[in-house]
Amino acid sequence: MGYLPGAFQSPKVSTKVSVLLEDITKLHVDAIVNPTNPNFYNGGGRTTTAAILKGAGAGLANELTLRPRLEYGNATTTPSFELPCHYVIHTAVPAANEPGSNGTLASCYRNSLKELAGQRKDTIAFPCIGTGVQRFDHERAAHIAMAAVREFFDNDHMNQVKHVIFCVYSEEDKDIYQRLTLSYFA
Repeated sequence: MGYLPGAFQSPKVSTKVSVLLEDITKLHVDAIVNPTNPNFYNGGGRTTTAAILKGAGAGLANELTLRPRLEYGNATTTPSFELPCHYVIHTAVPAANEPGSNGTLASCYRNSLKELAGQRKDTIAFPCIGTGVQRFDHERAAHIAMAAVREFFDNDHMNQVKHVIFCVYSEEDKDIYQRLTLSYFA
């Protein structure tokens, strides 16, 4: 797997899941996930959305202006434009303090995986969804991510999704995701 230098994969862990500390916009995968808001507004600053929009170029920003509002937990797919991946899957992420936010965050993962399968692609990279401006606790968000992906794999009887990468921001996140990967995918 050439796109996973330095990725954490234990022989005890499913070969379908990796943890990688890397810039998600540099990955050569089928799809990367953009954790956004319902209007696809980037919020500025050092967000994943801002990095994805910058890396993709003006084509993606223009494409998103044509899209209807995205309900929280739902996902939609666009071309990647100037990014090395094939697609960008955008998912609307709720704030951590919203009622039902855990379930909605889980839906972000499930619906992104469904979008990937719908494109007949099989490799996806998720950032630490919800831990930025939405203010989910990192451990809480990682548990939600792992449970949602595990549930998807358990129900993916056609084996449509071949590999999920949790592309993390920091050493702290890397430690959390590596530890939880052993629990959810051993």
